[in-house]
Amino acid sequence: MSKILCKFHAHEGDVADAEWRGFHRIEKALWVDNTTDGMTEYADRLLSDVKALRALMETVEVFWAGANRWCSLDGWGKLYGCQADSDSR
Repeated sequence: MSKILCKFHAHEGDVADAEWRGFHRIEKALWVDNTTDGMTEYADRLLSDVKALRALMETVEVFWAGANRWCSLDGWGKLYGCQADSDSR
């Protein structure tokens, strides 16, 4: 589950530029670059990633495993697996 969350919720610099997509990639295009040019691919991939997350969340086992991990980790980056340390990539 953490890899899916990282796919759509990573911030710039959390992952390699070639892997950076999702909400924050589109957000940067809208608010920093003031354009939606070139964002169709990212929007389509975001929709696909969110649908995959929803499908995972349909199962109780994955939900509780994620909730347990959420409670035991200190910070969003570790939960999402997006930090640059060697054990999260």
